[in-house]
Amino acid sequence: MGLTCLCCDQGGDGKAVHTVQFSPFKRSVAASGGDDAVLQLWDTSKEVKLNGFTQHKSSIKGLAFSPVNELLLCSAGTDKMLLFYDVQSNKLVKSMTCDVPLTSLDFMNDGFTVAAGTSEV
Repeated sequence: MGLTCLCCDQGGDGKAVHTVQFSPFKRSVAASGGDDAVLQLWDTSKEVKLNGFTQHKSSIKGLAFSPVNELLLCSAGTDKMLLFYDVQSNKLVKSMTCDVPLTSLDFMNDGFTVAAGTSEV
């Protein structure tokens, strides 16, 4: 079995990438996020950047593609925001503000429930 590695550098600015996720529906689509606060979509077959979302104001720590909706991607940031994107139309479709900085994220298998974690006690 041949393995392939996609290196997501977010732009060569030296800022850390904290999370990378592959789309469960489109084999050639991945997303990454990190300290530059940009959610970056990638075409993995060509190893090129697609669209970048700049709505976060600080580090992106969690990403998750919906397991049932091929268009939906969610991000969690230390800016206390959960942001939901339509990756086909490249639009922000919903935002939620939390009480604490967010450090992780996952969708439940139902595709409607999102869990987010924090480092706050």
